[in-house]
Amino acid sequence: MTQTKILQSAAAFVLLAWVATAQTNTDSAMPSDSEIRKILAQRIDTDHQSVGIVVGIIEPTGSRIVSYGSLEKGDKRPLNGDTCATRGEPSPMGRS
Repeated sequence: MTQTKILQSAAAFVLLAWVATAQTNTDSAMPSDSEIRKILAQRIDTDHQSVGIVVGIIEPTGSRIVSYGSLEKGDKRPLNGDTCATRGEPSPMGRS
């Protein structure tokens, strides 16, 4: 998989988190870190949609980062919130 796929997946998850926090309904809770990690593992290990994904979740109580996989195939370094993205970064609206 290419870095573009990784970053596109990450951007999609960040956008999803941003949209979820924009909702006024406080009854819907974001999934836990372990639930998100299971989704990422499914997409990477089973569906082979990417080799690594970093998810940023912004909630009223603060933000958190969940990651799974690596930057590229054969690279065992883990992804984290400091992993550099060159493509697929969220738009300024998504970062607000």
